[in-house]
Amino acid sequence: GIFFVAIAGMNKLLKYYWDNITIEGKRCAYHGTAGGLISTMIVPLLITMCTMGIYTPWYICKMKSWIYSQVDVSGERLTYSGDGGSLLGIWLLGSILTSLTFGIYFPWYHNNLLEYEWNNTSISGRGFRFQKDPGGFFGMWLLNTLLMICTCFIYTPWAISNQWDWEAKHIG
Repeated sequence: GIFFVAIAGMNKLLKYYWDNITIEGKRCAYHGTAGGLISTMIVPLLITMCTMGIYTPWYICKMKSWIYSQVDVSGERLTYSGDGGSLLGIWLLGSILTSLTFGIYFPWYHNNLLEYEWNNTSISGRGFRFQKDPGGFFGMWLLNTLLMICTCFIYTPWAISNQWDWEAKHIG
């Protein structure tokens, strides 16, 4: 039961995120359903568990591909062309370095993931480019983390909004 509630919550969060974004001056609309999300993620999730996490990059790409196919931008659909094999190196190196540095590498890792994601996203053949700014992200991330801790995580919704805003400003 908790799994299905979590998926329904995730789908609502995706709807909120995409319904409040504009791309090329056009409003986005997310049409995904919780059932579609579950059917898309169940097999890759089982494979990820069976491979002790090694399948994670392919799982991420499968999810991004499905989610983006559910986003309508004034009659056009987003497409995601990333594949797990290409993401594997970024994911593996970033995970290792973030663990070894006790999280200090996270802003650089996150910038690499965002660059991969947006550089593999297009709308009607027009691609996007992500301008990395690990230092800017680090400052925003550190401030958000401190504010969340100081407010017993009440600040979390604002922190998430700050991160989404930062991301949107770096997509071109």
